[in-house]
Amino acid sequence: MNITKKNIAIFAKDESLNSYEFWKILNNIRKDRGASPVLHKDFIKRVADECDDLGGKEIFLHPQNNMEITSYKLNRDQMFLVGMRESKAVRKQVLKWLHELSDKVDEIEAQKAERAEASLSFKEQSAALKLSREFEGKETLSHHYSNEADLLNRVILGCTAKSYRSAHQLGKADSLRDTLTPVELEAYTALRKANETYLLDGLTHSERKEKLTNRYKRFYCQRLIEEYERLNG
Repeated sequence: MNITKKNIAIFAKDESLNSYEFWKILNNIRKDRGASPVLHKDFIKRVADECDDLGGKEIFLHPQNNMEITSYKLNRDQMFLVGMRESKAVRKQVLKWLHELSDKVDEIEAQKAERAEASLSFKEQSAALKLSREFEGKETLSHHYSNEADLLNRVILGCTAKSYRSAHQLGKADSLRDTLTPVELEAYTALRKANETYLLDGLTHSERKEKLTNRYKRFYCQRLIEEYERLNG
């Protein structure tokens, strides 16, 4: 039973899923295991029997037959309790599905944290660039910031941000960071921090490019190859 983007999006909000969605998932698992589907009225009785602290009650009309459907918000533990009323084969799949759902949500949250850190690191690099140029008596214009950002883009992505956006059909409002893999985000954060130090140490653009390229090849090239193979294997 595959986890859908809809499942992940709903669960990620407050680590809960409405019982109607879980009922459909449970019946899909039952179908995969050769068991007949459970009626929703019997399922909701099971939910009420197993879970003492139900909340988030919702009543809506079924889109096909206009029948009233009662649904509750279920957290992971409550879904586990309901799933444990099933046969051994179904229980194992329910437990596996719950673990995978939690892992997917944790992975997304970790990526969000990486993107936030990468964004903060970019601001710190911009501040270091301005301070470095002020020390040399130079003004810092907008193209200096974009050139500095593209220094890292060329090292990690092999091209400028403009070329990357064009190749991946990204609009101006689309976040480039949202398209990056976890290892690419990690590389950006680490290399930006390194570049900040190089800027404050007064290294030239060519010197910084060489150091950043060597650092990237040493710590991230092989990991990115392995990540690509894993994601596309």
